[in-house]
Amino acid sequence: MRDEAPSSATSDPMIGLSIDFRQESPSIDWWGSPARAVGAGGDRWQLDSVAPGAEKGVAGWLARARNDIADPATRVRAMTRGSGLSDHAAPGFAFAIWNPAQRTLHAVRDGFGLRPLYYAVIDGQCIVGTSLDAVRARLPAPSPLDEGWIADFLLQSHACDEHATIFREVRRVPPGHVLAWLDGRVRVHAYWRPDLPEPLRDPDPKDCVARFRDLFDAAVARCSGSGPTAIAMSGGLDSTSVAASAVQRAGGPERTQAHTVDWSKRLPDDPEASHAAVAARCLGIRHVVVDGGSYPLLPRGDDLGARTSQPTANPCWRAHVDHLQGMRDAGALTILTGVGGDAVFATTPRYFPDLLRSGRWLRFTREAMRHWRWTGSLGGMGLRGALWPGRRRGDGTPAMPTWLNRGWVRDSRLLERHRYIDGLARIGAVPDSSSHPGTRALRILVHPQWTAQFEDYDEARSGVPVGHPFFDWPLIEFLLSLPLALRNDKRILRECQRGRLPDPVRLRAKQTLQGDLLHAHLLEARAHPLPRESVWGLVESWIDRAAHGEALGRYCRDASFRARHGAIALFAPLALAHWMDAGGSD
Repeated sequence: MRDEAPSSATSDPMIGLSIDFRQESPSIDWWGSPARAVGAGGDRWQLDSVAPGAEKGVAGWLARARNDIADPATRVRAMTRGSGLSDHAAPGFAFAIWNPAQRTLHAVRDGFGLRPLYYAVIDGQCIVGTSLDAVRARLPAPSPLDEGWIADFLLQSHACDEHATIFREVRRVPPGHVLAWLDGRVRVHAYWRPDLPEPLRDPDPKDCVARFRDLFDAAVARCSGSGPTAIAMSGGLDSTSVAASAVQRAGGPERTQAHTVDWSKRLPDDPEASHAAVAARCLGIRHVVVDGGSYPLLPRGDDLGARTSQPTANPCWRAHVDHLQGMRDAGALTILTGVGGDAVFATTPRYFPDLLRSGRWLRFTREAMRHWRWTGSLGGMGLRGALWPGRRRGDGTPAMPTWLNRGWVRDSRLLERHRYIDGLARIGAVPDSSSHPGTRALRILVHPQWTAQFEDYDEARSGVPVGHPFFDWPLIEFLLSLPLALRNDKRILRECQRGRLPDPVRLRAKQTLQGDLLHAHLLEARAHPLPRESVWGLVESWIDRAAHGEALGRYCRDASFRARHGAIALFAPLALAHWMDAGGSD
């Protein structure tokens, strides 16, 4: 048994540990950055946090918990209860605690899964780490693929089982969960789930804006380090607001820079880069633009820098990687994004109609009058859709993609799985309470799609921590307690940025990417290396190559077909085939 702190002789940029429990005195092998390894008393802790410098605060907090509570399992439950950890760490962490005296291991992942955490238990060994490739490399033999994960990826473009990876023998610790090795067995259980806060009654709008500004600036500060910061900035309100707060926090523009991917050469109607330039000029920060139109849809198979540990349904992945690595090369020590802004401001369209249906007339009248007083209209209350509902289409059963292998669909009962997944997407992990104005936002925030998106940021291997301020729980908790009138159309965020951002950006209506990257690439055959014919043999048990090729052809020439079938659904088979071709399963 090794009872000292982890060795510094390692080149692995991720953290983790392997424990062999087959011996009477288990041997432990740590790997990862020695600067993130901390220890005290009988425990040995390995900590990873999204914010540089947060380790010291969490280490002290863990030490206090250790002194107050003797039992390791009870101590971990106390340490992770509620959102207390967010007072000491950035929104996003993963750490492991090994107690050699009691032979217990606990590995904890943050509540929203902003940092990855994987594990494998094989032949008396437990391997835990923040890198899927690092955990796989320490398996005694290659792991078979998980067809359930592949089914989810081809149907939804992400895993719906938050415990699963594409490798059957490597598992995830889901968001808000702790892995515990006790008495020779592994248990994974939830330690925290977000709850809907009590709605504020008749709050003063000016006080709410001031409170939100303080919480938002604090969230940006928690995600930022003490050095230069780069913002992954589009021209939208969310990322430009993060940039404005970062400049405010730094006391000037010198330590903040913005980086934007410009798609206008391939999507001429997309204005994001031009709006980002307006915001950057107003804030006085350096603005770096990456030409996204010059990238292929899929990177070359021999492009080692673009390889991923699992397939990713992110079109133009190589542009994403260069975007993040360019921020690192420009000297940034922290990267911030506006991811999650749309989710946290999502409103509950059934809120006001359900007040009427349930006969709560007094509450409806009071809140409708307040909505009118604050916004000047009844827009955003969902009344039009409730009074004049559109015609329902079909029976609600999701359509099965025609390009999947029919035998596989039948033998694996994929239609039943698809219906189950669709039901989960509709129900969500949050109790059905349309009488609460924050229900829909919280449902979106806990959706499994975020886990895949956050893992993509780690897959880019920029070596720089990436922070997402909109996933800061104190900020979310406050926003979910607000009346819909303040969250509708991000009204409180727009008011918060008054005087910080120029009005053309601050008051700009929400826009999605103006165009279809898959369609644009398919129309330019020379611009993308689709997987070779021989590659399709690797995925023929899941994908019908001929049917998928026919669907791609219809996608190019038929606008109604494009409206019925999303680009990501058609891109996922290409991504899976490309990943197999690049040796992802080797």
